[in-house]
Amino acid sequence: VLIAAPALAQSSSEVIHAYAVDIQILDSGDLAIIERIEYDFGSTPRHGIIRAIPTRFPYDDVSDRLFPIEDVSVESATAPTDVERSEESEITSIRIGDPDVEISGPHTYVLTYRVEGALNGFPDHDELYWNAIGDEWPVSIERARIAVSAPATIQRVTCFQGYEGSTEPCARARREGSVASFVPGRELSAFEGLTVVVALPKGAVPEPAPILEERWSAGRAFSVNAGTVSGAVAVAVLLGGLLGCLWW
Repeated sequence: VLIAAPALAQSSSEVIHAYAVDIQILDSGDLAIIERIEYDFGSTPRHGIIRAIPTRFPYDDVSDRLFPIEDVSVESATAPTDVERSEESEITSIRIGDPDVEISGPHTYVLTYRVEGALNGFPDHDELYWNAIGDEWPVSIERARIAVSAPATIQRVTCFQGYEGSTEPCARARREGSVASFVPGRELSAFEGLTVVVALPKGAVPEPAPILEERWSAGRAFSVNAGTVSGAVAVAVLLGGLLGCLWW
């Protein structure tokens, strides 16, 4: 019933024939991303697909780093393109399809969105380190291609393919001026991804700064400080007044 159900429920005929990603590093440092996904559902009726994007990572002992996703849109000449977003734990899920319509066979989706706060700053360069197709797809990807364009000459590039944390290099990681291209050396299995790394000269974009959000914890929520003490006193006074009114 779910869109693109987990791996055990996948039909062996389901596959992504081609996955092309174009990433533009904007002058602001945001990413404008276009993904062209040629998904073949085979003979299994489905409602559509889910693009799962990790957007929250632990940053330090008290904060998470966020990668907000904005301006999401989808186009397809043959499949419904209703979009439903949800955020669960560390993942932003973009569900594409119509819950009242089932489809099968091959369909091409063009997904467009913008990512904020994705670049990393270093003393001698700024860097994009990005899993361009994610590692949440429950089907194999026969062919993949990633292109990155930047507002300045790209200094260095590299690329990794495989499961999360893999250091297996891609077959091709090239740069020419302000454009870089990446291609894996083989078909990607289910839950394998492709991570690209692009180094830019300082000053090409505003100084990158991570978007942080304090991680909730019971210890900090109930810690004793001026704010919590004054808040507790205010609550006690209010409750005391209410009880006094009720007694009167």
